[in-house]
Amino acid sequence: MKTILLRKIILFSILIILANSLIGYSIYKNHQKDEEARQSLKISQGVIRYSNLILSHIKDIETSARGYVITHDSVFLNPFNRSSSNIHVSLDQLKFLALNNPGQRRRVDSLGSYMKKRLDFALQMIELRNNEGLTIAIDYVSSGIGKNYTDSIRKITNSINEEEGFILQQQKVANEQNQRSNTRFAITLFLLMSFFTISLLIAAINYLNQNKKKLLRASELVLANKELAFQNKEKEKRALELLSANQELSTTKNNLKRYIKGLEEMIAMTSHRVRQPIANILGLADILHQSHSSPLELKQIIIYIKESAFKLDVFTKELTDYMVNLNQKKK
Repeated sequence: MKTILLRKIILFSILIILANSLIGYSIYKNHQKDEEARQSLKISQGVIRYSNLILSHIKDIETSARGYVITHDSVFLNPFNRSSSNIHVSLDQLKFLALNNPGQRRRVDSLGSYMKKRLDFALQMIELRNNEGLTIAIDYVSSGIGKNYTDSIRKITNSINEEEGFILQQQKVANEQNQRSNTRFAITLFLLMSFFTISLLIAAINYLNQNKKKLLRASELVLANKELAFQNKEKEKRALELLSANQELSTTKNNLKRYIKGLEEMIAMTSHRVRQPIANILGLADILHQSHSSPLELKQIIIYIKESAFKLDVFTKELTDYMVNLNQKKK
């Protein structure tokens, strides 16, 4: 069970790491897409800005040239010269921005061609006004060629702006779709991460609870072992007491046997050593009672009686000493 929980914890940890890696990769890709979208927006805004600037410069050139033709005042040449210089800068910027868009690049090339024609037409107006006079210059302006060039330039710039507007709209739609996809992806990952995290927490809690239960069981086993050891010690103590009691009982039994044996010996000895002197005394007493012995014989009989009494007295002392020793051994 412990191994299964550890495997679950490791699995959920790996899944969380993979999910975090996926989130990091998604953030990186979204950052790239956002950067590309910003660059595309910047390019589109730049294309629109410079195409409008070119159209504005064309209008300034046209207005300045007409003003000069009508008034022959050189003050109109200042905005003409300034716009003629700036329009080339704007065209170069527009070409650079449209470099990666073949359709826009063709439109920019066409715009540059018409721009050059319109600029040459304005220069021709100024030159005719300087060399041929007002009437010739007005007739040249009235031909409508310059207006056609301007209309073509306006049409091309409008086409360029429409294309960039379409690109911006596509980019907006793509950004919205990407945003929705990112939102769904983020919600999905959030739910998965929540699931994996909760699962990991549950597995970790179960693992900790199992360890806690094992520690509790281990402590209970330790207490049980201590109790068992105490009981074993008590049993050993009681066994030693029983052994000691058995030894004492055996010793007492042996002492009792020796005591009984001593009593038996004493009885046997009493039977032999007491009865013999008493029998002698009784026999001698009968002799004294039944016979008329001489004084010498009486004296001899008395001597025998004294010897028997002496033996009986000695035996009595020996018996007393024997009993004292036997009692001491018994104690």
